[in-house]
Amino acid sequence: MTIINIAATGYGICAVTFLFLTIILAVNWRGHSQSALLISACIATIVWSLLCAYQVYYPDVLHPYLRITELFRNLLWISFLFYLLDLRAQESSKNKTLLMLKIFATLLVLSGVLVELGGLFVPYIFNAKLVFIILIVITLLGLILVEQLFRNTPMDQRWSIKFFCVGVGGVFAYDFYMYADSLLMVETDQGLMSARGYVNAMVSPLIAISASRNPQWALRVHVSKRFVFHSAAILGSGFYLLAMGAGGYYVKQFGGTWGGIAQVILLTGALILLLLLLFSGYIRARIRVFLSKNFFHYKYDYRDEWLKLINAMAMEQNDYQIRSKAIMVVADIVESPAGILCLKEDDGVYRTSVNWNMRQDGICETEASSLVEFLSRKQWVINIDEVHEVTELYDGLELPRWVGLLPQAWLILPFLHRKELIGFAVLARSRIETKINWEDRDLLLTAARQISSYLVLLRANEELMNAKQFDAFNRLSAYVVHDLKNLVAQLSLVVSNAARFKNNPEFMQDAIETVQNATEKMQKLLDGLRQNRPVGTVATENILLLIKDVIRKRGGTLPIPEYIGTNQDIFLPCERDRFQSVLEHLVENAQQATDASGWVRVSLSRQGNGHIELNVADSGCGMDDQFIKERLFKPFQTTKGNAGMGIGVYEAREYFRSLGGTMSVISEIDKGSSFTVVFPNNMK
Repeated sequence: MTIINIAATGYGICAVTFLFLTIILAVNWRGHSQSALLISACIATIVWSLLCAYQVYYPDVLHPYLRITELFRNLLWISFLFYLLDLRAQESSKNKTLLMLKIFATLLVLSGVLVELGGLFVPYIFNAKLVFIILIVITLLGLILVEQLFRNTPMDQRWSIKFFCVGVGGVFAYDFYMYADSLLMVETDQGLMSARGYVNAMVSPLIAISASRNPQWALRVHVSKRFVFHSAAILGSGFYLLAMGAGGYYVKQFGGTWGGIAQVILLTGALILLLLLLFSGYIRARIRVFLSKNFFHYKYDYRDEWLKLINAMAMEQNDYQIRSKAIMVVADIVESPAGILCLKEDDGVYRTSVNWNMRQDGICETEASSLVEFLSRKQWVINIDEVHEVTELYDGLELPRWVGLLPQAWLILPFLHRKELIGFAVLARSRIETKINWEDRDLLLTAARQISSYLVLLRANEELMNAKQFDAFNRLSAYVVHDLKNLVAQLSLVVSNAARFKNNPEFMQDAIETVQNATEKMQKLLDGLRQNRPVGTVATENILLLIKDVIRKRGGTLPIPEYIGTNQDIFLPCERDRFQSVLEHLVENAQQATDASGWVRVSLSRQGNGHIELNVADSGCGMDDQFIKERLFKPFQTTKGNAGMGIGVYEAREYFRSLGGTMSVISEIDKGSSFTVVFPNNMK
């Protein structure tokens, strides 16, 4: 084949590819201006390609008119770029710049036309090189516009125009190089001119991909996916064999003695490799997904699907309803009527959590099982039918025995949170005969990931509730132990003095009262445990008498506490025993922090604003600010070692709060502490 035939064939292929693209665009045109410009540019390219093919055989007939056609073709492509840039330009300065560039491009094209016409009628006045300069400037302008279009498109939208920018930008770059070479070398390189048709033909598929990703460009591909897949496979095989044939020819021509043998080996190996690729399920699946993603429209309205999922999960309340809805939502995507949800339990084993119209309670998969390992590693939707038909896709996956006991089992869907497999779902076969594609799989996986966040939140909520229950039990136990410790201390004091004062009637009377008081407190404590809370009779008590009773009880320990407040009766609604127990603990703490030569004082007063103020002060060792802020009111924090529980001050503050009071502390190292409780003036 001569170089003339090669060049003409290239331009013919270019005309056919753009004709096919133009027909699709025209059939699906819905009146959009973008589509009109794109169709016009494609038609101009077809006319230009046909004129170039004709000019290859008759170089002197159409030469000036071919240049004019090329100028208008470039103008239309530049106009389409301007239109796309107009949509991106928001600021007035950008709009002015675009307007100036449009005027400049129009003037360039008109100048080129005038120069070509002038050269046709007055060849001695107009210089032909001027046309090359104009074409170089036009192609350079086209490159600038392509770069600006890509730059001004947001990152998340560039996928829709990147193929267009690569294709059209590549044509402008090729023309720029060819015209610059022609201007420098005085004549046009025939090799560059011959390859030009093929270069332009390669652009049409790239434009088609971008048009399919931009609905306003009006490209709708309604061709059968099976037809496109097989056509692409045949076309790809043809190009592959042509490349291998060319390689074999080169080997034969320059391989010397081994040329013929090497050619046979190369072609045989290439044919074997082609057959392996064609019969590879993995390669076929990847090609099918690529074609579907780039040439066919989406099957789902993802906004509706997302809202449907969120609304369905938000409506459920209790734990079982959420898990049941999880399996129902993903099953509804593929019209599945039944399913099983298996979740990972605390021991790391995946067991049945919910059965929905599908019964199998024997599922028990460990983290080391083939199924769990595959789902964690691949994060795929497993089509049970494909596991046996296309084994290379599933990398040696061994389905567990229970799958065979579910004849209606169809899909196994992983539920992933971050990178952890928290469970999986087994879906029954669809109500309608259907096959899932890449889009079904992507939507299933996305929905499962979103639902996984609900399931993880549900598990965290259950763990939090359990922790709260244990915390409440521990706090109750701590209160009980604390009260028992005080009662044991009182009884121990009686026992230790019984041998010395057992014949003393006054001691015996105090001992009997102490035992009786301890018995009453323990009985109330038992009553409170039966109801899981401390109880007592709330009545309006004279807290002045309660305070003096506490001081009397603590009078046997040095330093002896003294009362320095008002003698006016002040009443407060409270539990008598609980109030005395809490106050007694504060007084006891003050005595333990103060040596025998110090003092402990308790005061009660009514302030001018009507507030009631209770104060327990001492001259003991005191506390620093850090201890007060970080440890004093935290439960189980104590400075008494094994002798203390660390909940007395915390219990006192919480009890006074339940009465409406507030507690504050002022303390200084080696100077003592002061605990003040203020009750509001509505107390009577």
